[in-house]
Amino acid sequence: MTAHEWVLDTQILEIASTGEDPLCLDAAALLCAIRDRHFLAIDSEGEIQREYQPYLRPGTVAAQWWAQMNQRGRLCYHSHQLQRRHRRALAALSFDISDWKFVGVAYGIPSRLLVAEERHYWNPPVADYIHNDMHIALTHTQDALARA
Repeated sequence: MTAHEWVLDTQILEIASTGEDPLCLDAAALLCAIRDRHFLAIDSEGEIQREYQPYLRPGTVAAQWWAQMNQRGRLCYHSHQLQRRHRRALAALSFDISDWKFVGVAYGIPSRLLVAEERHYWNPPVADYIHNDMHIALTHTQDALARA
């Protein structure tokens, strides 16, 4: 199996850490699969890590995973900057600007893998643009787990 870089929206860490969501086991399994076989792509500007911080509390699944990703050298850094045409299109689609960084990193990596559960990613015009115009493989947790 080829190792890929993956981009994970913050909600995936939240789901894995809280244990309250029905997807918590799948999210935790995805984190483990990425830790063992792949890489996590985050932004070189540090915004994704800052957004992850509240879910990296000591003792949580996400904190343990993050520490292991660091120890194993499984973090890759890329700019989250989007081309003007993509910024304009996402703005016109009312896509949440706070999540542009995840789309920007995914757009800049060869695998273009982005895992997200938040509804605004899956709004049909947004999902279509991300998939068809940006060629990003936007996936849900369970689909990503099957792929990882």
